Amino acid sequence: MVVVGLNGFIAGYKIGILTTIEKRYNLNSAQLGTISSMYQVGPPVTMLFCGYLCGRPNAHRPRWISVGTLVVAAGLFISILPHLTLGPYEYIHETVTEQIINIHLCSNNSGNDLANETTSSTSEDTVNVQQSYVAYLYFVFGALMTGAGYSPISILGNSFIDDFAKHTTSALYLGLVNMMWGFGPIIGLVAAGASAYVYIDINRNNMDTADLKPMTSSWLGAWWLGIVIVIPFMVLVAFPFFMIPKHLTRNCEVRRYQITNKNNKERREKKSIPSVQAFMTTLKDVLQTLYNLMMNPQFMLVTVVFAIDLGIGIALGAFTPKFIQEEFYMTPLVANLTAGIGLGIAYGIGACLGGYIIKWFKIIQEDALTKFMMIAIGVSGILSLAYLFGCSGVTNNKGINDQSWTMACIASCHCQYDLYQPVCGSDDVTYKSPCYAGCTQMNDNMTFADCRCIQSNESTVNGTFQIPMATEGACQRSRSCSYFIPYVIMTILYTLSSSIRNVPTVLLTIRSVNKEDKTFALAMQFILTRFIGPVPFPMLYGYVIDNACAQWKMLHDTTVRGYCISYDNDLLKYYIAGLTFGLKGFAFLLCGILYLTWKYCPRISTGDEGQIITHL
Repeated sequence: MVVVGLNGFIAGYKIGILTTIEKRYNLNSAQLGTISSMYQVGPPVTMLFCGYLCGRPNAHRPRWISVGTLVVAAGLFISILPHLTLGPYEYIHETVTEQIINIHLCSNNSGNDLANETTSSTSEDTVNVQQSYVAYLYFVFGALMTGAGYSPISILGNSFIDDFAKHTTSALYLGLVNMMWGFGPIIGLVAAGASAYVYIDINRNNMDTADLKPMTSSWLGAWWLGIVIVIPFMVLVAFPFFMIPKHLTRNCEVRRYQITNKNNKERREKKSIPSVQAFMTTLKDVLQTLYNLMMNPQFMLVTVVFAIDLGIGIALGAFTPKFIQEEFYMTPLVANLTAGIGLGIAYGIGACLGGYIIKWFKIIQEDALTKFMMIAIGVSGILSLAYLFGCSGVTNNKGINDQSWTMACIASCHCQYDLYQPVCGSDDVTYKSPCYAGCTQMNDNMTFADCRCIQSNESTVNGTFQIPMATEGACQRSRSCSYFIPYVIMTILYTLSSSIRNVPTVLLTIRSVNKEDKTFALAMQFILTRFIGPVPFPMLYGYVIDNACAQWKMLHDTTVRGYCISYDNDLLKYYIAGLTFGLKGFAFLLCGILYLTWKYCPRISTGDEGQIITHL
């Protein structure tokens, strides 16, 4: 249970730290999606290998669970290597110097300072580009190893409990294990949000002399902290599994099992010697069964529908905290907590609710189960429009999202394009930097004056004459934005309706194949589902999110893009909601085809003697 809880913790924690590693190592959303996808590549790749070796009669299953736990720990260690090997985080100091003022302000003189700053930053950006690639590779390989280590834990954990616990208590133990899968990610998300308040280089810097404060523009949280805490626990938990006996039975049960196992072993040894002919026969049977599954329309349609829906869920799970932070200006802690409640808890409740509804209304027939799944997907598709909610209309980001209108007023300012130091103008517009606001002066209180691009240059507010000026930082969103609560409610309902389809999916999969092929069909569905949905969909969502970026951090003489500094929030919510709704619609269409195949097309299977059996 502890092993499962730690794995669940990491599953949530890795989602919560994505925005931090994005900024620290200049990664775009497509790369973040790839990292999330790699966690899904490991299990299907290693599942068949692990299932074969661990399922053999002489396999020591506790030791295989231990090996999987150590592999997960190794993958986590690789994931924190960027922090350990790529040096400290370098940030723009909040202390303002005359040189920084000259770079940030609008000046008619191009100046040597700006040229020197640009030249010196080129070599630094070259290093940043190299570090970004190295960090990206570390994260990818770490995710692959973490996913690979998950296979023996997930495959053997439940069977180990069921085989060697009393029948009267095994259900309780299995329930506790599955509960940890539910609560572990939520605790991980909360821990990731809390780590954002600890400085990223707390192990290197003396924060008493640092000029950074939490949640300022240059502040980054200690994303690695939770992983460093979990790794020792993983290792400590793994070693006791090496000492657990192969079989956990008692007294006479031990003796009866030993005798039975010895007799079975003797029969296997006497029965036959492995030969090439026997291997080829087995391989032929496997390939024939695989071909039958691929040609089974009901099985393939159920698998593809499930893959699409699961892929959407994993992609949204990875990027929902980022969406909440961008659209509602929430802190990482609040965003992660909201995602944990709206996606994690609601998903578990929905899965149980689906089974209860099927039992209560006695939904038995295949076409009725398909109809129930269609309703669930259709309702969740409509509720996915929750991602249209956002507060982007409250703050005017015209100075960032559309800079063409400021070109005339800053034509002689010689602004540095890749410098992002947002300011809020007195016209409630966020500008990319004081220079892009046309500001030529800076006051002692970190306000900028004589800003020629501020639209309402002369206005009277409450009878007081206002001079066009700007203050440091982006314009904050008004508290009058009331879309966050409706968004949370709709997201919870969306997750509930989406997870209801879990039970009918399993039932339809089992009923679409022959009885003797059920286990193989479920294993193949696990593999196909991951490669159809959860592997490509996070990358697809990351690519779409990148297309909503309004301002990129440019590296290496403005030829290489880093992370997205600012998003066009209207495009961001339209893209996410539109993509989710479209994929849900496609899954709904496939469900309709599946319903027609169950209702009007018989399922054909092969009997024991080779005769054709039609299932009406």
